[in-house]
Amino acid sequence: MSSSSSRPIDRNSSKASDHDAACPIANFHPDDVWGDFFLNYTPVHEVTQKLREEEARKLKEHVKRELLEASSDLLKWLNYIDVIQRLGGAYHCEDEIGEALQYIHKSYYVKDKDDLCRTSLLFRLLRQHGLYLSCGK
Repeated sequence: MSSSSSRPIDRNSSKASDHDAACPIANFHPDDVWGDFFLNYTPVHEVTQKLREEEARKLKEHVKRELLEASSDLLKWLNYIDVIQRLGGAYHCEDEIGEALQYIHKSYYVKDKDDLCRTSLLFRLLRQHGLYLSCGK
């Protein structure tokens, strides 16, 4: 071990001042961003909360219904499942998505005339849900 690496850094040297100039001091003040929002927060009224919960329940049912109605067109069905997952709402209709993908896995065969978009989306969704689909012929 060399003696130069064990010496403490001299703050007066030019190397130290170059290092300090390259590392600016953070000037972050969280009080300026949030103010006292969380100190003055009042929860929503119980009636408003019930209305929001009811609206959320209706929207969940609407998504589930749309998922079942999309089954007439395979590409639309796969895209709908993909969008639900990407938006983070798949946990609300895990059973419906699982049943849809099981049905597709059992009944659909990739044909040569299928486009790349449909085939790749089908492959990815089935593989993500643990369903085997051969990547070769």
